[in-house]
Amino acid sequence: SNSVQTQAPAETSGPKPALLPGADTDANLHLLRRIAVGPKPGDLVRVRSIGHQAYIEEQLNYAALPDAEDRLKSLTLLHASPADLIDRAQAKQLNPALVLGELVVAKLWRALYSQQQLREVMADFWADHFNLYVLKNPTGLLLPTDDREVIHAHALGKFRDLLTASAHSPAMLTYLDNATSTAQGPNENYAREVMELHTLSVNGGYTQTDVHEVARALTGWSVAAPRDMPHISADQVGRFLYRPFIHDNGEKQILGVTLPAGGSQSDGDKVIDLLASHPSTAKFIARKLCVRFVSDDPPQSIVDRAAATFAQTDGDIQAILRTILTSDEFAASAGQKFKRPFEFIISTLRALNADVAIDANANLKPGTGDALRLNPLFQHLVELGQVPYLWPSPNGYPDTAAAWLNTGGMLGRWNFGLALVGGMRSVAINGKRLLGSVQTIGDTVDRISTILLGTTLPDQPHSILIDYAQSASDEVRLPGLAALVIGSPQFQVR
Repeated sequence: SNSVQTQAPAETSGPKPALLPGADTDANLHLLRRIAVGPKPGDLVRVRSIGHQAYIEEQLNYAALPDAEDRLKSLTLLHASPADLIDRAQAKQLNPALVLGELVVAKLWRALYSQQQLREVMADFWADHFNLYVLKNPTGLLLPTDDREVIHAHALGKFRDLLTASAHSPAMLTYLDNATSTAQGPNENYAREVMELHTLSVNGGYTQTDVHEVARALTGWSVAAPRDMPHISADQVGRFLYRPFIHDNGEKQILGVTLPAGGSQSDGDKVIDLLASHPSTAKFIARKLCVRFVSDDPPQSIVDRAAATFAQTDGDIQAILRTILTSDEFAASAGQKFKRPFEFIISTLRALNADVAIDANANLKPGTGDALRLNPLFQHLVELGQVPYLWPSPNGYPDTAAAWLNTGGMLGRWNFGLALVGGMRSVAINGKRLLGSVQTIGDTVDRISTILLGTTLPDQPHSILIDYAQSASDEVRLPGLAALVIGSPQFQVR
């Protein structure tokens, strides 16, 4: 098959990953590894200069920080309206694979260059929580609008607003088939996932009857199509459209609450409000955030406090993160999170202060099953199993080490490190500027370790690198040392 659909290894139960040997427990470095997609040169100096708490607040209140949007101006499909993308696709003037290319480039550039790092971390978190599969038609054409108006717009806002925006998102309504749900044939896909994956959790207290009743409440929540013209304007194509004539207006019973007959579109609004305020939602979202920022099996104490903050603040994401990031449990969790492939690649590029220049359209292969061509960064994401927007099921890419820590995955990381330091097309790294003036082999080892890890290595791996450096030729010493550090257990720590 030419498809680039990728699947991480199945997530399995098992013991919590132990603190990696020699994992640095410096509080500021630990914070940067979790609050950013990997530290850049100067970040550690910045957090130390303004203080741990001030840095957290700066990232939570991100508006004054520079973003990366200027770099994205060349990505015309990313900023196009859904109506324009649908029109061009129907006229055979647009290969939908091009949309994926621009989405991936935009995600990469934002993660690499934006100083609003926590916002990008949270955008990545919510993109998995409200997962969309770009290769389902027409979801892919609607995904840029979802990324802009749902995920990034509400990444650090109120969960209620984020959930509401997602429930009205044409990309979500088409991906989970609610756009075609009618009173005569209610489709339960979105109704089930909005409770199981987006809010209450699978053990959150709902029943199959609740699934059916939610599906009835959301009938008529649809997407405007070209066939709806001239009843709608052309620019409304691809936008949310409520279709009253296919809505089930009967009485409904959902989670013990009665929705009276004749509710029309407000039936769906009441469902979203009910789910956003449910205690099970507070617990579920709190635990997922603790898994992201603390550990794969976070202490119940911090989960409970994060859930209490959710309930007290009506799901204020900033407040919940503040509770987590300032907790003793967070401080004690250094070394207990494993980088997923996207984070591994971006953190390497950020540590090396790399400049990445990609022409999205030049890296695609129109007219085939391949959404991505052999741009090396894209190809390594394919090989490591985490191309953004290509997880086909609605649960999103897994966020625990059990899904990623395996022999094949580690070999792929070694291969990426070797390919990168050997010279990778579209990636520029100024090694001389990074290294500065080093006099001895020991200085060189320490400098490379500090660039990539933010600190020097523990004694045993430090000695191994010294031995390697002494035996290596001048031509391969520096790239070989960098590749060894990139593949080291210490660099896999998030």
